[in-house]
Amino acid sequence: MITKTSLNHPKVRREVIRATINVIRGYSVDHVRNSKGRAFIAIRAVPADNKCGSVLYAVDKDGRDVTEAVSAVIKEYIRQKREKV
Repeated sequence: MITKTSLNHPKVRREVIRATINVIRGYSVDHVRNSKGRAFIAIRAVPADNKCGSVLYAVDKDGRDVTEAVSAVIKEYIRQKREKV
């Protein structure tokens, strides 16, 4: 199960951000993998109902929606980047 604590680990945060950027750049799906190489989060772009493009959707290995937790990591990353500028 994915928790906010597990997503705060520096390596996991870095991998989540990398996977999100890859999906934004055009990948249909990218996976965050653990040290054994097993994917435990899939981040994918799902076409939106309206004409604004697509939305990001994150699920864990059991199919549970973890989009809110992943978006919190991304929002924190963006906030830190803005503070540096």
